[in-house]
Amino acid sequence: MAILLINGCSNNQDHVDIQLDLYSSYGTMTQQKKNAILSETQIAQANYKSTVVIPGITGSLERCGFLRLPCLTNDVITQEIKATINPQTHSISFKIPEHIKWLYKLESITYSLPNPDQKSSDSLPGHQLEIRRTDALDIYIRQQQAVSVGTAYGGLQGTLTISSKDFAEFQYVPDVIASDNQKPPYHFVRHHRYAGYMDNANIRTIPNAQTFDYTEKFVKIIPNIETVYEAKKYTAELDHQFFENYVIRAKLKENETCKAYGDFEYNLFYINQKLVNLKTVITDMQDCKTHYRSFSRFENDQIEHYGHDINDNKTNQFSYAEWNYLCPKKIESRLGNCELKKPSTKDIDDLEKNARQVKQWFST
Repeated sequence: MAILLINGCSNNQDHVDIQLDLYSSYGTMTQQKKNAILSETQIAQANYKSTVVIPGITGSLERCGFLRLPCLTNDVITQEIKATINPQTHSISFKIPEHIKWLYKLESITYSLPNPDQKSSDSLPGHQLEIRRTDALDIYIRQQQAVSVGTAYGGLQGTLTISSKDFAEFQYVPDVIASDNQKPPYHFVRHHRYAGYMDNANIRTIPNAQTFDYTEKFVKIIPNIETVYEAKKYTAELDHQFFENYVIRAKLKENETCKAYGDFEYNLFYINQKLVNLKTVITDMQDCKTHYRSFSRFENDQIEHYGHDINDNKTNQFSYAEWNYLCPKKIESRLGNCELKKPSTKDIDDLEKNARQVKQWFST
């Protein structure tokens, strides 16, 4: 695959114009980091596929299919396209030729934020923009849509504009606040600054993170337990904040009343000994219902989210219910949105009391 770097191209060529207006941020992205990113050279990868297969020129002989028989495949050329940047409006614009070398047609474009902490050619992993040629009907193509680029821990959000309906970005941005019009500039849901570290044990990505394994010990601690898959404590320090993450995944013993899978899970996240995120999955083996509870708060202790979903294993029916800081305004595509009342002080105290009891298991 050939890679070329271009700033433009010859005249008499069609172009696809891509514009990113990145006016919002999330996670650990600060204004200083944003300014540093926008001061870097922005490069998109444009991938072109040959329209005519000429052996040795625009096509290659390869082995294809189950029988690995010889076949001709289209060659692909990748060009690196530099953007023009307007730091004042936070916009990044690419003008991408739709055809090159007469026989190559634009198939896709990818873009990631550059990482100012490393070499300029490196990119921040995570939410990568990928725009592809599509045969979808026009009614399914949005020339303007919400977009998010960055990592699980921090990044930028805003509006993506594509000049051609032959191309589309099918990225789903769950944090868009629902409205009747959904026209830019979009508004995005807020989360805790360190929310990206609270799921999937992402705390482990912090360089000074430590792991303490209690899996074997927990077999004797949790009542009516059949199997403990994981029982771990993670600690780390970031930005002078002390993180603790307690993770338990286990299976409860079956009984005559309920043969459902006895899920038992806890994920507790503390910052400076303050509970900021909780997720639990507990199956009641008497009525065969699995309860999914969740809770999160912002840095200022304001409640962000409070949820209680229930799965009836006998009827296979799932009910969703949650409250979030935007209620009664609903967030796009979230089932059960605003079905619960705002949690009372007692509700939060009960959650924290239960969390402290579970946390205590790790110190016995």
